[in-house]
Amino acid sequence: MTLWRGKDRKDGQVVFNLLVFATFAESLWHTMRDAAAEFGVAIAYSGELG
Repeated sequence: MTLWRGKDRKDGQVVFNLLVFATFAESLWHTMRDAAAEFGVAIAYSGELG
């Protein structure tokens, strides 16, 4: 996995980008979504790279 911080959004929201192999992407997505929900954090796919 490659992780980099993207350009923050105009509303101040912090943006992180992840690059993973396609075969790992779905599993990682579900793991991160479930882990984030435990702490009240929402993660979403934006389609934007920044």
